[in-house]
Amino acid sequence: MFVRRISILILIIITMQLFTGCTDVIEVNNIAIVAGVGLDKTDDGQIIFTLLIPVTRATGFGGLMAGGTSAEKESRISISEKGYGIMDAYREIEKKLSRKIFLSQNKAIFIGEKLAREGISEVIDFFYRHPESHLKASMFFVEGQASEMLSMKSLLERSIVEKFIKSEKLEVGMRTSLKDFLNMMTEEGVEPVGAKVKPKQLEVTKDPKKASGIEGAAVFNKNKLIGWISGEETRGALWLRNEIKRGVVTTNISDEKKGGKLAVEIIKAKTKVKPILKGSEVEMEVKVYTEGSIYENSSNLDLSNSEEIHFVEGRVSEDIKEKIQLALEKTQKQLKSDILGFGTAVYREYPKEWNNYYKKNWDEEFPKVKVKVTCDVRIVDVGLQSKVLTSN
Repeated sequence: MFVRRISILILIIITMQLFTGCTDVIEVNNIAIVAGVGLDKTDDGQIIFTLLIPVTRATGFGGLMAGGTSAEKESRISISEKGYGIMDAYREIEKKLSRKIFLSQNKAIFIGEKLAREGISEVIDFFYRHPESHLKASMFFVEGQASEMLSMKSLLERSIVEKFIKSEKLEVGMRTSLKDFLNMMTEEGVEPVGAKVKPKQLEVTKDPKKASGIEGAAVFNKNKLIGWISGEETRGALWLRNEIKRGVVTTNISDEKKGGKLAVEIIKAKTKVKPILKGSEVEMEVKVYTEGSIYENSSNLDLSNSEEIHFVEGRVSEDIKEKIQLALEKTQKQLKSDILGFGTAVYREYPKEWNNYYKKNWDEEFPKVKVKVTCDVRIVDVGLQSKVLTSN
C-alpha cells in the first residue's frame, strides 16, 4: 500500500514537471523519499540519524543494500550517519545518497532511549521547523537503539514502520503524534508520554514472542524520559486520559460461581475527571462509563439472567479499577510525572489557584492527589447464545 502511494506521488511530480515546464522542479531521481526516521545519541554526544527509504523502480538503490542485494528483492533500505547535530548528520546522509532527503511522506519517528533520557527538545525543534515535516507522524520511543529498530523486517508488512502504524490503528496501546507530543510539552498541567517499543530480533520469524510490538509507554518529565510503564499500567493511564476507544476486558469468574472466564469487548467508553479543592488539598473525582458486549464465555453463568449480567458488570468494573490503580501507583508514587493531565483539569477548573500556587508547585502536589474512582459498566449484548454451551 505504501509503495503504491509513493508511486502515485512520483507520477504526480513527473506530471507537474512536464506540464509546468519549470526548471527548478526537483526530479524524482534526485530525491530520497523517507518512510521512517530514527534518532539516537552516542557516548560522545553525537546524533545518529537513521532513515528508512522504500525502494521503488524509480529510486534504484540496489547498490546501497546490505549484502549487495538487488532492488527487486528488497522493499526498503535503512541508512545511518553521525553528526554533531541533526542537520550535520542529515547532510552526511545526503552526501552518501547523492539525493535530497524528502521528509513529507515520513510516517514515524523512532527515538532511542539514551537520546530520550538526555532530552529531546532538539529533536522536536528540528521536526517542528522543517518545512517538509509531517506533524501527524507517529512517535515511538525505543528501549534500546532506534537504528536497530529501523533495520528490522516485518513478517506481514513491507516495513517495520507500516507494522507499527497499523498497530496504532488497532488502538492496542498509547498513540502519540509529533503534534500531540509538542502540545503536551507546552500545555499547562500535563507531562509528555508516548508509545514504547523494543527491538527483539532483526529477522521477525513466525514465533510471535520474538516479534516487536507496542509494549507500554515512555513517561517524560518536561523533555526527558524518566521511565517506562507496562502494558497494563498504560491501559489504566488511557482510561484516566479518556483515550480508550476499543479493547477487550477479560475477567476471571470466582470459584463460588464455578469459575471460568468472560471476555467483554468495549464498544463505548468515556471518562470524566473533576478536581475538587479541599483547603490546600486536591482530590480527583474520576467517573468511568463503559458499554460492552460479551464475546467469550467459558464460565457457567446464565447470561439470560439479569442478576448474572449485573455480576459480570461488577467484575469488569473491578478489572478497570485495578488497571487504573496500577497506573496511579506507577505515575504518582514512583515516577511522579503527571502524564494523566490532572494538572490540566485543575488549571481549567481553578485557573486562579493554578496560576497563584499549583503551577509552580505541581511536581510536589501531584503525588499527593487523592483519587476516587467510580466505574459504571453496562453489558448491552450477550451474543447469539446466552446459555452456557459447556459445563465445567
